[in-house]
Amino acid sequence: MSGAALHARGLRPIAELGGSRPHGTRLRYLAGCKCFHCRRANSDYERERQAARLADPTTRVIRVQHAREWNHELLWNLRHVSNIKRSLRESLQEVKP
Repeated sequence: MSGAALHARGLRPIAELGGSRPHGTRLRYLAGCKCFHCRRANSDYERERQAARLADPTTRVIRVQHAREWNHELLWNLRHVSNIKRSLRESLQEVKP
């Protein structure tokens, strides 16, 4: 994404954000610094991220078909609830004097 596009969305480029950070931070590494301390900060982050992914079963990969079926069921239920709400509103309007 270009700098102008980032600024239009209220964001700043990573080089601008990380350039003023101290060495030994992941943001400085992402901005382009490859010193030992910044590489270490990035490695620590990735190691913690990997451990968190392995520890959390909700981040597992699921089959696309299963996800589509689940999404379809959720949408159907949402429509069903919307129909119930609409019926209740109509019933309440009929009851009001």
